[in-house]
Amino acid sequence: YTSMSLRSFGFSLIGFFVPVFLYKCGIELQAIFLFYVLFFLFRMPINVACAYVIGRIGPKHALGVSTLLYIGFLMFLLSFELVFWPLWMLALMFSISNGLFFTAIHTDFSKVKNTKHGGEELGYLLIFEKIGAALGPLIGGLLATFVSPQASIFIAIFDLLASQIPLMLTKEPVKVHQKITFRGFEWTKYMRDYVSLGFHNIDRNAVMVAWPLLIAITVFADNTYAKLGTLIAITTIISLFITRLFGRLIDNRRGLELLQFGTFMNSILYVLRPLSLTPAGVVTVGVFSEPVTLAHSMPLVKAFYDRADTVKGYRI
Repeated sequence: YTSMSLRSFGFSLIGFFVPVFLYKCGIELQAIFLFYVLFFLFRMPINVACAYVIGRIGPKHALGVSTLLYIGFLMFLLSFELVFWPLWMLALMFSISNGLFFTAIHTDFSKVKNTKHGGEELGYLLIFEKIGAALGPLIGGLLATFVSPQASIFIAIFDLLASQIPLMLTKEPVKVHQKITFRGFEWTKYMRDYVSLGFHNIDRNAVMVAWPLLIAITVFADNTYAKLGTLIAITTIISLFITRLFGRLIDNRRGLELLQFGTFMNSILYVLRPLSLTPAGVVTVGVFSEPVTLAHSMPLVKAFYDRADTVKGYRI
């Protein structure tokens, strides 16, 4: 929980602002979206490689490596205005870091969670993540606006290094030097899971990439980083009070109802987003967006972890 909070703080200091930062550096919109297309195309083979790395060194050490790679990505950003690194190089570094991090954190949490109380434990994990995610954009946005975006990157690097300390004080949750094989895994049994998670991630990344960029161009053109950071912080703080409640509902077998409600409300928000390109409209959508996102993402992720428990020998 502590490591996740620190890592979330370090990531959100600059992570939410990456598309805006590239845009402010003069990169065209088409190139920014191509950057994210490459980021996810790289993720497909990278995730397979990550499974072998995690099997070899364990998820905890893989999290450490992913953080160091993310720091490398931040170093590229730090010098971007001087060197103008190829975007594919940034996308590759970003993709390796994220692929390793998310595969490791899913393996780690899936293994250590309690099946009967997994929803509440997931709620606590997200609460600690949200604490960092609330402070990061606020501090990062103010630093980027009143000092420089590079100042936010410097603080993020030091924080991410600090996030390694709690991890190093614990044992690996799974056996290391595992022999990873995909042979015998009945992947066709989980087609519904793949489709559901696939569309879920389209939603998440549309909100993480396209929405801040659209707001920065149309609504918050001045003092962009500070205004975006404040908005993200406010919406994240609101979600802190809801996360544990949703976790308890999921453990009380109300997850499907929560998922259906969240999906329906999220669809309505997408209709409203293009009609809300005013400061008041953006704040209103932001306030409702975070709890609605949690309502459909938490049951989905909990089910994802539970499904992993049923596939003996193939968790990673």
